[in-house]
Amino acid sequence: WRSRGFLLAMGIILLLGIGLRLPRISLSYWGDEGWAAEYYVHGQYEPTVEGQPQGELKFTPHTWSTALWNDQNGGNHYLFSITQMATLKLWRWWQDLPPTAFDETISRLPPLAAGLASLLVAGLFGAWLGHRWLGVLLALALALHPWHIRYSTEARGYSMTFLFLLCLLWLLM
Repeated sequence: WRSRGFLLAMGIILLLGIGLRLPRISLSYWGDEGWAAEYYVHGQYEPTVEGQPQGELKFTPHTWSTALWNDQNGGNHYLFSITQMATLKLWRWWQDLPPTAFDETISRLPPLAAGLASLLVAGLFGAWLGHRWLGVLLALALALHPWHIRYSTEARGYSMTFLFLLCLLWLLM
């Protein structure tokens, strides 16, 4: 895996992967992405007066405890919620923004990183098996595959799951 050709090919594949994914991370949320962000990570606007939803609203940010333990229907991808919350908090701190600040692009950075890491792991796994160019072809196929592109840019835990599946397969071998 240390050959220049392999490393160059993997570098090109990672650049291609980034190029195909970056335009998608700023798209607006799908329903489940927004729902999960609202209920597990970011927070919610609630009426200041009980029973008057048309009145003044206040924002209640979620805590780490909510991201970790507030799953009532199996819709929380825990590791993703934790990394999404950490990314958003770091972004707000870095930009000196209030707790109400939210950016869909920033919230999608953890799955983007996991998706790109899975390309690298796939290539390295193939090389470890003794078939460098098979690893390159696998990484290229994943970089170009529409579902891999989609799940690498959705604010959910799918790309993390795939990355860990590849790592688990490698570990088992």
